[in-house]
Amino acid sequence: MRLTKAQIKMSETIGVLIIFFFLVVFGFGFYVRIQKINFEKEIEKNADLRGIAVAQKAAFLPELQCTFRNIQTDNCFDILKVIAFNKSLEDSTTKDYYNQYFGFSEVVLEQFDVGNNQAFNFTLYYQPNPTSVYISTISIPVSIYDPTVRKYSFALLNVKSYG
Repeated sequence: MRLTKAQIKMSETIGVLIIFFFLVVFGFGFYVRIQKINFEKEIEKNADLRGIAVAQKAAFLPELQCTFRNIQTDNCFDILKVIAFNKSLEDSTTKDYYNQYFGFSEVVLEQFDVGNNQAFNFTLYYQPNPTSVYISTISIPVSIYDPTVRKYSFALLNVKSYG
């Protein structure tokens, strides 16, 4: 069987097209993988930014701030206001109101009693998202003022944001 020049040229063209399409498919697969990695990084970055926003809102709640003669003290929570805030969140209307500020997150105030080596937790807000993949955790050091004994203690405001 003798091959003519046209048949040889056609075989070469088909071979080149097969290699070309193989390279196009390989390049497209590589591009999709890179875009998927960039997309996941962007989602994680947005979850972290959302967590920072929730932490800032929680740290500067005027309902919990220490006030002396109508002047607020930064990074200070009044323990009596914290207890009252906890009780108020048992009401569904109040919880719905704070849901628009905190969304799917968990805000816990962890007070440390240095003298007794004890820690007390006050869950200020709890609305988890079980389907969330990214969880951003932020801890903010704050002080807690007890006006009944006029004493300050150390605490951490732990904020978990489900992104």
